[in-house]
Amino acid sequence: MIKKNKSTRLASLINQLYEKGYFTFKGLNNFTLETEKVELSLSSMKRAVKDLREYFGLDLIYIRKEDKYYLDDEPDQRAREENFLDKFERIKRSPSKNQELMIFYSFVKSMIFSEYYFPPRDNKDEKGMVRDYDDILRIIENVLKDELSEKDVKLAGKIEYHLTEHYKKTQRTKFNNMLNEILDSMRHEYMVRFKYHGIEVQTEPVKLIHYNGIWYLMAYVYMSPRSENLKKVRTYNLALMESNIFKTKEKFSDEDYSVPEFKDSFGIISSRNIKNARIRFYGELADRMKEMLWVDTQITSSGEDRLKGKYCEYVLPYPANTNFELIGKVLSFRGNAEIIEPMELRKEWIETLKKMYNSVK
Repeated sequence: MIKKNKSTRLASLINQLYEKGYFTFKGLNNFTLETEKVELSLSSMKRAVKDLREYFGLDLIYIRKEDKYYLDDEPDQRAREENFLDKFERIKRSPSKNQELMIFYSFVKSMIFSEYYFPPRDNKDEKGMVRDYDDILRIIENVLKDELSEKDVKLAGKIEYHLTEHYKKTQRTKFNNMLNEILDSMRHEYMVRFKYHGIEVQTEPVKLIHYNGIWYLMAYVYMSPRSENLKKVRTYNLALMESNIFKTKEKFSDEDYSVPEFKDSFGIISSRNIKNARIRFYGELADRMKEMLWVDTQITSSGEDRLKGKYCEYVLPYPANTNFELIGKVLSFRGNAEIIEPMELRKEWIETLKKMYNSVK
């Protein structure tokens, strides 16, 4: 087995060959002085050359007059293909077989053509023709060209992510204007103002979040008639804004504030009133839900109920003041899931079930 210092010396010589077409004793000596703090002996140099010939199959010739080692030029190109540097060059030119990157590209491609995930642009021009996003894809492909071959790109086209829900045309146009203003505001650090639930606020945009098909703006509230919201980071649903977003001439305040991490709790709405919920899934659903994460901090366990049989159980934090999303999530599984605790959350879930039942009687 080649020792570490020996392998780094060989790597240095290979790099010199690749970049310059030759290597020298002086070049390797400078390398060992810098990396190992030792002088290179002639015997060490000879061993390194021998290793390159034996281990890597390099046909090296030494030109005494120049004190340089070169690759011996072979007239037969097929023979040269056995040369390590030729193999190295072909490896460098060839895209890696990166399946994960190819799948990532196919996901990005699906996002671009989806009105659901891609920043809500109008996918049709004024004449009703579908816009061509190939220019965006070409940019992405150019960035990934060292990793994705043409075959990879074609294969990525055979992987699809179907995303059906999307915004109405009027909303997409409105959102596009909003996103442009928000991004411009963050780029140049100017505050924005808008109306939300009938109240005009002035904020510093912190970040844009796409969550479950809805776009949100997280912003630091600088001015608001509601004092309880001042100097806090709040989250706004773009679809519920009652006006366009207007960029002001006031720069960001540079005030210190903390930004909530939504991955620590279920849901997107920020709240300091966090509680733990216990939810159970029954039947065949129990096996499937073992592999799912609703939030990074959830605890998943299994058990068996005397009446309902085996179950999968989640214990996860949720914002108690805005529990509608969690209740809706559980309701989507109909009779195969239930909220166990806390009791007030369970009661609200049961009341919602009753209202749904009564509305269809």
